[in-house]
Amino acid sequence: MLSAEWECYYWQFLLRFAGLPIIWSLMLIHAYQVRHRQGFCRECGYDLTGNASGVCPECGTNVPHQTINAG
Repeated sequence: MLSAEWECYYWQFLLRFAGLPIIWSLMLIHAYQVRHRQGFCRECGYDLTGNASGVCPECGTNVPHQTINAG
């Protein structure tokens, strides 16, 4: 059994070294979901509603016709 002082250090260690990677992973998952929504550029996440050119104006990526009409 750990003393109260060591138990405090244990929780600080867990929060710093296990909590941060969990938060970072959740941020990456959210960024992936935002970029891969229908009607948005898959490379930069730009909203392609009303774009008829087939090219993302933000990053220049060719966009499938389905993505443009999804908005």
